[in-house]
Amino acid sequence: GVGRSGEDKVIAWISQRDHRLRRVQFTLTGLESTAGADVDVTFSDFQRGPQGTEWPRHFLETVRRPLTVKAHEWRMTGLHAQR
Repeated sequence: GVGRSGEDKVIAWISQRDHRLRRVQFTLTGLESTAGADVDVTFSDFQRGPQGTEWPRHFLETVRRPLTVKAHEWRMTGLHAQR
């Protein structure tokens, strides 16, 4: 798990064209069951949110190491501003 080890590594890919965060890759060294794994999550299908923000609605999580395999895929179905 992220945050449960002495050190985590994170790489973020930000689009030069539109400055959106498109992908995050991180290590999962904090749990014995995931030690040595690298995972990335890609973001797509952006939607306008409250106060000029933009939010991705599609997320794809892929394990990259020790082997490449699709882990999870999900969609955000709603976004509501809290007042």
